[in-house]
Amino acid sequence: EISELRLASIDSHGNVIAREFISAFANSGFQMNGLIFFTEPETIRGTIFLAQYAVERTDSTAPKAWVYLPALDTVRELDENMPGQNQFFGSEFTWADIMLESMTPQKSRWIRSTRFQNRPAELIELTPTLGPEYLRERRELYIDSQTFHTLRVDVFSRSSDLTRTMTAYDYGSLDVDGVSKRPHRLVAQNISSLETSVLTLIKARQNIEIASGVFHKNALPELSKSTDPFWTLTEAQTENEK
Repeated sequence: EISELRLASIDSHGNVIAREFISAFANSGFQMNGLIFFTEPETIRGTIFLAQYAVERTDSTAPKAWVYLPALDTVRELDENMPGQNQFFGSEFTWADIMLESMTPQKSRWIRSTRFQNRPAELIELTPTLGPEYLRERRELYIDSQTFHTLRVDVFSRSSDLTRTMTAYDYGSLDVDGVSKRPHRLVAQNISSLETSVLTLIKARQNIEIASGVFHKNALPELSKSTDPFWTLTEAQTENEK
């Protein structure tokens, strides 16, 4: 899956900071691969984050992760504390929300039937079963009983305090290889500061194969030069498996 997204963060004074990036995810059979390529603003364009997470996991090790910094023409391996609950570039989303949630094994538990946004919903609890402790935020999901869309996600601290909410809007309003099963907008709010971030899906391609060589640290410098990374990733035929 490849998506182009816009992230706008709004502070308590109404100031807005916006960034755009391409995200790409693929399952190679034995590991999940995730990549983020920043396109806007120009000051960070070409910066790429890469993460790899074993599909079959029996330990608590963190994903392997690297960052390519075009200004330094350097690929750096990040330590195990890189993503997790750290804010994603100062927004109310975390690295786990943007990049690692789909790469983290979860166990689920049905809590009750309820209503949300005037629709029947099921309240489901998700708890990571593997991975380092900083990835193990408990989440409660309001799932539409008819469409099975996720309507809202409540995120709790280890002490069971509600810390953030993420609310989804406009399912099916954007064509993505047919009608998208993803929300057009996702709004995250910090419970204590009330600061808000909005993640908007601009376009996406789903159910396509991405060449495995793209998800290799040695491929990042060349990928960073792309003037149209969405197209480059969609058509990638890289064979760099070193």
